[in-house]
Amino acid sequence: APSGWISVVFSITGGASGLSTLVSSKIVEEYSDKQLHAFHTFPSSDVNCHSFEAYNTVLSITQLINNCNLIYTLDNTSIENVLKERGNKTPSY
Repeated sequence: APSGWISVVFSITGGASGLSTLVSSKIVEEYSDKQLHAFHTFPSSDVNCHSFEAYNTVLSITQLINNCNLIYTLDNTSIENVLKERGNKTPSY
């Protein structure tokens, strides 16, 4: 990564949301002079693996806003559609 910023990829679905917010806050503490750009996968109601995904997402949004300078958002439905278009008829999570 260029010297002015750090890029990370996180999922805030399922049980990974707590770890994602913890790691992003630690990166901000350790590298406060750099910008944090993050790619986050958000849950979708069409592709819902766990009942607590929406709850975890709501709790994680505040930390994302506070820790990241730029957030690229992806949703599970779009990712699933791309996989199906590319020939993977049954993507696994």
